[in-house]
Amino acid sequence: MVPPMFLHYMRNMFNMVSMIFMVFMVMFMVFVVMVFLVPRQQLGENSRRQERLDPAVIVVATKHAMGWFYLDHCGC
Repeated sequence: MVPPMFLHYMRNMFNMVSMIFMVFMVMFMVFVVMVFLVPRQQLGENSRRQERLDPAVIVVATKHAMGWFYLDHCGC
């Protein structure tokens, strides 16, 4: 017989791991879109400085949003 506290703990761990996995998948998709789509769209223009700036802004915003998401939903 498995104690119910163990099941509760395992369920919380599974929820946390699945949430973290989902966040990392979203970040990976944003990274792939950034790498493959942004340079092709801005290839004709001479905006290399903005091309360098955009991924950094996106990464910082994603980290900030991920931190707030983690703080809101994890409840640590």
